[in-house]
Amino acid sequence: MTGSTQTAGATLIDETDEEYFASPAIDQSQVKKFMHNPADWGWERLHGGMEPTPAMKFGTAFHAYLLGTADVTAMPEDMNPRTKEAREWKAEQEAQGALIVSQQDMQLLDRMRDNLRRDDERARMIDEGLREQAIEWTDARTGLRLKAKLDLIPRDSLWLVDIKTAASAQPDDFARSAWLHGYHIQAEFYRAAVMMIDPALLHRPHRDSLGMQFWVFEKQDACDWRPWSIRASSEIAECARTSIRQALLRLAECVEKAGDA
Repeated sequence: MTGSTQTAGATLIDETDEEYFASPAIDQSQVKKFMHNPADWGWERLHGGMEPTPAMKFGTAFHAYLLGTADVTAMPEDMNPRTKEAREWKAEQEAQGALIVSQQDMQLLDRMRDNLRRDDERARMIDEGLREQAIEWTDARTGLRLKAKLDLIPRDSLWLVDIKTAASAQPDDFARSAWLHGYHIQAEFYRAAVMMIDPALLHRPHRDSLGMQFWVFEKQDACDWRPWSIRASSEIAECARTSIRQALLRLAECVEKAGDA
């Protein structure tokens, strides 16, 4: 962990993914799993999550490459992966904290980053904002310790940003995907996290946010991308806030019963 800042019961933390996932605090993914099936949530809390799939590993590299939070590299094309030289190269890269992807995935990542960097405003938001920062706080009504790790908290902005890959970046297509994967829950959970932090520490004008802006990338061909937003004033955001509150109240009851058992 490289550093943290405490503010009114909440902590802004600069930490690795490994440190973040090791924290016992509850994140939005766990809240969504609890909503779907409390038994699955309980099993995962006891036994840990699944091993990352190739798609999950690509997603990690995708975030790091676009946001510039870690080195991402591919094995040189003229290097035979079965050789001692290749094994030594891989070990050296991993020791330095680099994420290794295939040459094909590296080409996709290059197109994605190049497409985004052509938008001067979005590029500035990345360069000046807080990237992959974690927040931990205590929920006042339940006493549960919660956590969130946001892709991007832009400076001097009223929006929060999360980046996604999708089969299609077209608005109607992504709207269906967003509902299916509970991105409205994520958006409101993250907005609540940022509200716990002094906006001066984040270089933002207000504690509240207008909502979450998703930057949606297609992971194929030209790697087209589009922004897609969930406003805090929308009906789906209100639905998310109600669902989160109900889930946290039920989750707190389960935690209390488990402690009494």
